[in-house]
Amino acid sequence: MEFRVLGPLTVITGNLQIPLGGPRRRIMLATLLLNVGRVVSTDRLSAAIWGQNPPATARNQVAICVSGLRREFAAAGVAHDPIVTVSSGYLLRLADDDRFDVKQVEEALRQARTARTAGDLEKASEQLSSALAVWRGDPLTGVEGELVRAESERLGEWRLAILEEYFEVELELSHDLQIVGELAALVAEYPLRERLRGLLMLAQSRAGRRAEALATYQEGYRLSIERLGLEPGAELAGLNEAILRGETGRRQGRLVMEHAAPEAAPAVPAQLPPDVTGFVARDAELGRLDALLDRKSQACQPFIAVITGMGGVGKSGLAVHWSHRVAPRFPDGQLFVDLNGYSETGPPVSPFDVLDTLLRALNVTRQHPLTTLEERAALFRTVLAGRRLLLVLDNARDSSQVRPLLPGAPGCAVIVTSRDQLAGLITLEGATPLRLDVLPPDQGVDVLACIAGEQRVHADPEGARQLSELCGGLVLALRVAAARLAVRPSWTSADLVARLTDESRRLDELSQGEVDLRTKFILSYRDLSPQAAIMFRRLALLDVAEFGPWLGAALLEMDPERAQDLIEQLVDAQLLELSQPWPGGQARYRFHDLLRLYARERALIEESEQERNAALRRALGCWLALAEAAHARLLGGDYAVLHGPAERRRLPFAVIDRMMPDPIEWFEAERPHLLAAIGQAAALGFSALCWDLTMTSATFFEVRGYYDDWRSAHELALAAARRDGDVRGEAAMTYGLGSLELFRQRYDDADSLLRKAVRMFEEQGEEHGHALALRNLALLDRIAGRFDLALERYARAGEMLRALGDHAAGAHVMASTAQVLLERGAYGEAEPLLRAAVSTFEEIGYQRGLAQALYRFGEVLLLTQRVDAARQTLEKALETVRELRDVVGESYVLRVLGETYAQQGRTDAAEGALLTSRQIAQRVGEQFVVGGTSLALGNLYFGTGNATSARNNLTLASKVFEELGARIWHARALEALAATEAMLRNDQGAHELWARAAALLAEDEGH
Repeated sequence: MEFRVLGPLTVITGNLQIPLGGPRRRIMLATLLLNVGRVVSTDRLSAAIWGQNPPATARNQVAICVSGLRREFAAAGVAHDPIVTVSSGYLLRLADDDRFDVKQVEEALRQARTARTAGDLEKASEQLSSALAVWRGDPLTGVEGELVRAESERLGEWRLAILEEYFEVELELSHDLQIVGELAALVAEYPLRERLRGLLMLAQSRAGRRAEALATYQEGYRLSIERLGLEPGAELAGLNEAILRGETGRRQGRLVMEHAAPEAAPAVPAQLPPDVTGFVARDAELGRLDALLDRKSQACQPFIAVITGMGGVGKSGLAVHWSHRVAPRFPDGQLFVDLNGYSETGPPVSPFDVLDTLLRALNVTRQHPLTTLEERAALFRTVLAGRRLLLVLDNARDSSQVRPLLPGAPGCAVIVTSRDQLAGLITLEGATPLRLDVLPPDQGVDVLACIAGEQRVHADPEGARQLSELCGGLVLALRVAAARLAVRPSWTSADLVARLTDESRRLDELSQGEVDLRTKFILSYRDLSPQAAIMFRRLALLDVAEFGPWLGAALLEMDPERAQDLIEQLVDAQLLELSQPWPGGQARYRFHDLLRLYARERALIEESEQERNAALRRALGCWLALAEAAHARLLGGDYAVLHGPAERRRLPFAVIDRMMPDPIEWFEAERPHLLAAIGQAAALGFSALCWDLTMTSATFFEVRGYYDDWRSAHELALAAARRDGDVRGEAAMTYGLGSLELFRQRYDDADSLLRKAVRMFEEQGEEHGHALALRNLALLDRIAGRFDLALERYARAGEMLRALGDHAAGAHVMASTAQVLLERGAYGEAEPLLRAAVSTFEEIGYQRGLAQALYRFGEVLLLTQRVDAARQTLEKALETVRELRDVVGESYVLRVLGETYAQQGRTDAAEGALLTSRQIAQRVGEQFVVGGTSLALGNLYFGTGNATSARNNLTLASKVFEELGARIWHARALEALAATEAMLRNDQGAHELWARAAALLAEDEGH
C-alpha cells in the first residue's frame, strides 16, 4: 500500500486508489497517518473529528469509522490490516513493503544532509530535489478539522524549510543564475519570509544583479513596515549592508546570512535560570524527555512536553535541569518565561504580554505596534521559522495561556510546567504529558544528602529515611528540610524528625525564609469553587489513606455523581491524586500527606466543630451501611449480627452493585479503611457507630483469618462503649472477643467472655445476642466432649434464632448440632439436620454456610461408607470455599477430603490434601485442624506400613489436642499412637498410651 498526505489524502494499492469515504473517515485516517506507529487515543481522534464538543456517542462513531476504513481496505484486496486496535485507541502500522510519502521525504532529507556534511553537494541537491518532488500540492487537501489544518500548516512550513535548504545547496554549487527565477516566484508568494528573501538577494548579487538585490531588500523593508510594523531582522539587514559593500563572495550559502554582518547580529538568547543545585533522581523522567526529543527531531515534528504535578513536586526544577542538558542542541537560543499561573504576586501573565517579552528577547523591533494577539502570535511564528530554539513556559495556568505561544514549525522545542492537566494542549496540539510524582524515600534521602552533606545524612540512615518519609517525597519539602540541617550543624536527622513528627507543627517546620510550603498549597486552594473547597477540607478529616466519591457524597450530603465531579476538580488542581481502582472499577483517590495536613488546618479554621463532626458522622454512617450491605450479600441477609441505633447513610442500590460485585473482595480493599473508621469513631466518641461497624466486619475478619484486626477493633469498640455507658454495645463486643478466643482455640478465655456476654444479654432482654453467644458456648462444650450440654445449648439457641427469623444462624446451629451427633456416632440423626441446613443455606444464598454444611454432610457420607458420594460433596464444598477465598474453610474441607481419598485407596491424593490442609491451618493458626490433619496423616502412614512417619504425626496430633483440652480427640490420637508403637514392637509404650487414652475417655464420661 502507498499512503500520501503531501497533497490530497490518498491510499493506493497496486494501480487502485482506495475510496476512503466521508469526511470523518478521512480525518481519522489523516490523524493516524500523521502519528504513524504511535497510539492515538480515542479522545484525540474524537477531538480531531469534532473539536472540543464531541457527541456522547463519539467513541462508537470512532469505532464505526475504523470499521469502515477496514472494510474498504479489505475490499481492495489488502492482505494486512494497517489499523491496530489497542486498549486506549488505535495506531496505524506500516508493513515492510508499504510506502508513506512523509517517510520518503524524511529518508531523502537524511541522505541529503549526510551528503552535504560529507561535501557531496551534487548528491545533496539531488536528494533535496527528490524530497520536494514528493509534494503533490497543499498537504491534506480536502480534509477538514482544526487538528488536521494545524498539521497541514506544519507540513507546509516543512516544505518551505526544505526549499530553503535546497536553495542554500544550489548557492553553494554556484547555480546563482539558474535559481533566481524560482526564488523570485517564491518570494512573491511568501513576501514576509525573510530567509527566502535573503536567498534571493544573495543569488541576485552573485549573478551580477546587485541593483535588483538591493531593490529586493527595499521591497521587503516596505512590506515589513506596512504589514507588521517591524523593520526586517538583523540578518537580512546585515546581508543588505554586505551587498552594498560588495562582500557576498562564494562562501557557502547557509553561512552567508549568518556572518554577513557579524557586528549587527544580536546575542543568542540564553534565558534559562541557573541549574538546580543538588538535582538528583528523576532519571526515568529525564530519559523520557530525551527519547521524546530524539523521536520528534527525527520525524521533523514539533516537540511539546507538558510536565504536571502538585505544587512543590519539582516540575520547574526538572524542566530547567533538562533544558540545561539539551541546550547545545538549540543553537538559536533558549527562552524562559514564568507565566505566573499560580502565584501570590499577581494574576497569570496574558499571552499578549508574553509574546511582547519573547519578541524583544529575539531582538525583534517594531515601528508600529501590533494590537491583536493574533498578529503577535503570527509574527512570533514567523521569527521562529527555520530556527532551532528551546522555549520553557513555566507555571502555566491553562491551555489557552500557552497555545498562542507555540511555534508553527518543527525545529523548536517547547516544555511547559503546570499544576493544571493542560488537556487542551494534549488533545489539540499533540503535546506529550509527563506527570511528576513525589520521590520514593531512598531518592528523597539523596536530595537530603546532596544539600545537607552526604557524611552527615548517611551517619543516621534510619533518621534520614524517616525524614524523607515525613516530607512525603515532596521535593520542596525535602530541600527545606535539608537546608535547615545545613544551617544548623548541631542538629541531626533525628532532631528534625522529632520536630516533624508533631503534625500540628510540620508545615511550620517545613517553611524557611521566603520558602513557605503553605503558600504553594494556597495558590491551588484559593481558586477552588466553594463546594470543591469544602470537599477538600472535609475529605482531609477522614483518617484513611484512600477514599471513594461515595464518602465525599456523605461528607457534603449530595449524590455520588456530583461528589465525584467535585473530587475530579481537586485532582485537576493537583490537590488530590488518583489511586488504584476499587473492585468493580470504582475510582478512588488519596491525599499527599502534607496536603492533608494543610486541608485539615483549613477545616479547623473555616468550619465549626459541630459541622466537622456532623460530616464525619455521615461518612462513618455510610461506611456502616456499606459494611451491612457486604455482610448481607455474604450471608444472604442481615443474619448472625447485632446492630445498634447509629444512623446509617445508605447509598442507592445501583451504586452499591457497581462498588460491590464481590463482598469479600470489597472487604479486602476496604479492610484498612474500615479499621481506620472504627478507630476514628472510637476517638470521636461515636460508640454506637463504632461497635456496630466492628461487629458487622467480624464475619470478614473470621473468613480471612484476620485475627489481629478482629481483636484490635473489638478492644477499641469495647472501650468506647464503656466510656459512653453503652451496655448493649459492651455486651456485643464482649461476645465478639469471646468468639475470637474460641476461633483462636483459647478455650478458657472464650468460655469466660462468652458466659459474661450471655449474662449481660439476659439482663438487657437481648434475645438475639443471647442466642448467638449460647451457640458459641455450645461449640466449646462439643470441643470439650460435653455433648449433652452442647446439644442442650444448641437447642435453646436454635429455638430463639428461629423465632427471631435469623435463618443463617439458625441453619448454622442445625449443622453444628449434627456435628455433635456425628461425634457421638448418631449418623442417622445427623443426616436430616444437615440436609435441612444445606437447603436453608441454598435458599438464602449464604455460600460460606453452605460450604460448612456440605463439609459436615460429606463427613456423614464418609462415616456411613458412601465414599464416592462423600468425595463429590466434599469437592463441591472445596470449590465453594476457594471461590470465597475462605482459607480457614479450605483447611477444614481438605482434611476430610484427604480422609476420603485414603478410603478410596488414593494414597498420594490423600497425602497431598492432608499436607495442604495442615500447611494452611498452621499459617492461619487453626490448631484444631492441625491436630486433625496430623491424626489423619498418622493413620494414613500407619495403613501403608510407614510406622516412623505415623509416630511423628500422631505425636504431634496428641500434643495439639492436649494443649487445646479436646479430650475426645486427644484420646483418639493416643489410641492411634499406641497402635503404632505396637507395630514398632514397643509393647510397654503402647500399653501406657492405651491406658492414658482410656483414662481420658473415662474422665469424659464423668462429665
